[in-house]
Amino acid sequence: MTTTKEKTLEIYKTCRENPKSSFEENDFLNGISSMHQYLFGHPFKCTKYKKFIRKIESEFNICFPDGNLKKLYPLDEFIEIIENLQKNRDLSDEAALKNIAKKPNYSIDKTIAFIGILCSFNAFLFQNDLLYTPSFFLFILAIRAILNLKNKNYYINLSKNIKSA
Repeated sequence: MTTTKEKTLEIYKTCRENPKSSFEENDFLNGISSMHQYLFGHPFKCTKYKKFIRKIESEFNICFPDGNLKKLYPLDEFIEIIENLQKNRDLSDEAALKNIAKKPNYSIDKTIAFIGILCSFNAFLFQNDLLYTPSFFLFILAIRAILNLKNKNYYINLSKNIKSA
């Protein structure tokens, strides 16, 4: 039977840019590409870290509270957090329910819609093709809505798995 540490390291190695390169256990989360950008809020460069966290959550049927995701942990401390969340299923379930209840950031959607209206108005004034301009922005808004729905469904399923484990 594999231990929590072994499972975590297996998942970690699959999420790294160079799975076979060596790493320090004290700084093991740094081996995932763009971890620092995630900590400082860069929205497009944190996919490997998010993928790693989601695989860990799915493997162990836990959900990390947001506060635990904003720090680089040594391997042993990270394993300790996983084991504490496995013991206290209520903490994981509470974190999953908070993520389900979290409202999407509509200010970005409003900005995209406003830019789309300005571009449509501009296209109308200069008699450019009106069909493609608004549809491009509607397409972006539709993708954002689908991603928000996908994220919410992930946490709903995770909450069900936590309760059943």
